[in-house]
Amino acid sequence: MNSNNNLIMYLGGIAIAWYFVCIFYVGLASTSSPISGNPGQPATLPSSAMAATTPPANFYEFMRYSITTLAGTLATFVGMVLGLRQVNTKSVAQGAALPPAATLTKRQWFAMWSYIFSLLLGLFLWWYRGISCDPSIIHLGQSLLGVIGGALAVLLNVQ
Repeated sequence: MNSNNNLIMYLGGIAIAWYFVCIFYVGLASTSSPISGNPGQPATLPSSAMAATTPPANFYEFMRYSITTLAGTLATFVGMVLGLRQVNTKSVAQGAALPPAATLTKRQWFAMWSYIFSLLLGLFLWWYRGISCDPSIIHLGQSLLGVIGGALAVLLNVQ
């Protein structure tokens, strides 16, 4: 493995780790409070109480955008994996040999399952937090339906 591959591997690992840090923080942070009353923002208590635990509002927004951006990237990859599965199934049915690029590496499997786990985590956090859950986490939970629908389409061999 050359240094470019190592760099890509480390950046990808950092991205997935950051994705889960953001999901946990945004998913468990209070999105409204009787003190601030601002939905979609972390609770704002007196500055001395929250100074050490709550990031600034603009960084909180960055965390929310990180969830959306990284989820979109991983969703695109999972869509490709599902499409690849469908292509592989058709190739085998037609007796064609699979191209060498049609198999996934361990890192690719890890990325795919990380995304699936993040959707399940988003669904759990949405259930746990209820109406006070941040919209970016709610969207993760709702995206699980799209993945299930895509997998069902591949299973039913929809063309």
